[in-house]
Order: sequence, then structure tokens, then C-alpha cells
Amino acid sequence: MNICVISDFFPPYRTGGAENIALNLTKKFIDKGNRVVVITTNAEIQSNHIHKLAFENIEVYQIGFRPIEKVSPFLGVYNPFILKTLKGFLLENKFEIAHLHNIHNCFSFGIISLLRKFGVRIFFTAHDSYILYSGKYSQGVHEKSMQSLPSVDFRINSLQSFKKNWKRFNPFKSIYVNLQLKKVEKIVCVSRELETFLNSNEIHKTITINNGIESVPKTFEDDINNFRNKLKLTPNDSIVLFIGRISGEKGIDIIIKLAKTLEQKRPDIKFLVIGKEIDDLKLSNVINFGWLEQDEINIAYSSAKATLVPSMYLDPFPTVILESMRASTPVIISSYSGGKEAIDSNINGFVVNPFDTDLIRKLIIRIVDDKYLHKTLGKSALKKFNDCFTIELCSDKYLNLFHESN
Repeated sequence: MNICVISDFFPPYRTGGAENIALNLTKKFIDKGNRVVVITTNAEIQSNHIHKLAFENIEVYQIGFRPIEKVSPFLGVYNPFILKTLKGFLLENKFEIAHLHNIHNCFSFGIISLLRKFGVRIFFTAHDSYILYSGKYSQGVHEKSMQSLPSVDFRINSLQSFKKNWKRFNPFKSIYVNLQLKKVEKIVCVSRELETFLNSNEIHKTITINNGIESVPKTFEDDINNFRNKLKLTPNDSIVLFIGRISGEKGIDIIIKLAKTLEQKRPDIKFLVIGKEIDDLKLSNVINFGWLEQDEINIAYSSAKATLVPSMYLDPFPTVILESMRASTPVIISSYSGGKEAIDSNINGFVVNPFDTDLIRKLIIRIVDDKYLHKTLGKSALKKFNDCFTIELCSDKYLNLFHESN
């Protein structure tokens, strides 16, 4: 097949969860005998110019475009400037299939009509709620709701959306996006939770394909010991890991609350926070780093007793879950995250209400103190990863979808 992968951002210019998923899928599509070209943007290139480069044996075309924050809610819906440049590219290059990832910052949803004019079959991967919503979707997430699996109303309340995201609010977005998405072959959702969100807001033609990531070699014991020495840990110290954006939505406040609770009672439990350094953090049991190289992050997972993912919003399918499972490290994950679909409570981790910090604290202590439980959970986590979440399995599902829709 002749495939064009289109994403607002793509490595090496920018890396992130969706960008790395797009990269790994692209590499697998090529490995399986398809011709694949990537079209993306780069703010450092002159506007509307196209720069070609080879990245990891991938043919990448970067279009010069600098997003403008003040008008992004509108240009993210329809961007005539970048679409004009893309039209010229499509006149010279023919594709059977376009695989769209995040396009709401630069390319805009107007790209769908443009691709249809060129007879391209379009598959759209929904990575988050930005398709319809103007921010992180947290309507219905309430601190007073202490149910283990609280229900969330996925139907967008426009008034609430405006109040919370008024700087990014576009009243015409959902109407236009819905019309455009009717023109695609299929909308792939990275979790059933995200699919439910879209269906609740009249977006159909959906299917769920969970993300997949590459397998990595097992971490050596010496690497773990060196990492622990770098953190200045004693042999009795245990690591509980948080990796991600340092924000309330990602649950950093929950991490700090847990650390304060355990600082005196269990000083052997250390919270390792990787993502960004937090100012004025004066907790003896919190070790805080900025971003590390991926090899060192893999060692961090292998060094941890558990990974915490206490998201306070519809966090579609965080890659950290899969990276932790790949390292045989159990995950304690928020019931608001779509990633809970990867976790079977009491088998390979735990699904919890993130506001129930008493339960999370008890689970952390239980995993740390019970070596057999930790080992059993970790073994099941690795098996679930190998059975369900490798990039090999994920790419096969996409390619089968492309063929079946022909």
C-alpha cells in the first residue's frame, strides 16, 4: 500500500505520546512492505516551505508553520494557509491511504475534504478529546464522588466548556468536525473510553485499537543498582514512580498528598517524579527529576515497585502504562483513565478512584511489603503486555483495517 501519515508534529522535531505512536506505527508499516511518507510541520522552517529529510529510514516532509495561540481554536478547525501548501504537494504525490493523527493544531480538520478531492481513503486515529473539546475533558469528575468506578457524563456541556476553556473555545468546532469525520473510512480510538466519549457526542464510524509499543531488552541488575545509587537510596528503600506532565490534571497533587501522608510513617517509600522539576518541593521522600533519556526511564520502571497514574480527566491511553507493564512493574491507575482497560485489578495492577488516597496508600504499602504479590502482579503485567500491547500486534490491526475497508 501507498500510505501517507499526517500528523501536526512528528519526531525528530517534537516527541510525545501521540508522536511516538505515529513514529512506531510508521516504521512497522514500512517493515511490512508498504511505501510510507510522513507529512508534518516545523515552526523553524519558513512558512509554507517544505523541507524533506530522512529520519530512521522514513521519508519525512516538514511544512513550515508556526501555530498562533490566539487563533488556534479557529485555524485548528480550518487552516487555509497550510492546506494550500499541502494541496500543491498532493498534486505531485499520489497516495492510496492517509493515516491522520493529531491535526487540531496545524493541519486542521479541513484536511479531510482536501484529501477526499484527491481520492485518498482516510483513517483517523483519535488520541484524545481535543477532537471535540477545547481542553482536557474532566466534566463529571468530582472529588466528592468516592465510588470505585464513578460514572462520567461524556456528553459535552457547551456552557461548562466555555467557562473552563473560553480562550480556546470555538462554538462551531463540533459541528464542522462532525461533518468532516463523516467523510473518513474509520475513526480509530486508542481506548474504549475515548470511543464512548465520541459516540456520546454523535461521532460514529469508530473502532478501538489500543496503542502498542516496542519490546525492549530486560534491564540488567547492575543498571538498576547504578540507578538506585544515583538516587542515593538505601537497600531498604522502595520506589513508587510517577512519569508525565506535572499538572493537577495528571494527578500530581495526589502524588504530593500521598507523599506527605507517608513521609513520617514509611520513610522507606520514595516517590520518584519524572517530568519536570517542581519548585519549592520540600518532601524528604520525593525525588524529582526533569525528563530523562528513554533508556534511563526504562531502568526507572524496572527499579520501581509500582507506577502511579492518578489522572483526573479522560486520559485516553497513557503510554506510561504500557512501558510499566513491559518492565514487569504493576500499575495503580485512575478509574477516569482509558488506560484502565489494560489493567485487571488484583491481577496485574489496580484500578482506583484517584480521590481515594487512603486506598491508594494501602495498596502502595501492600505492594511494597508483599514481595510475592509484587512479583505476581509484575509477571501478569508483562504477560498482558506481550499478549495485547506490542507495536507488532497494533500495526497488524491497523493494516488489517486498511485492507478490510478497501
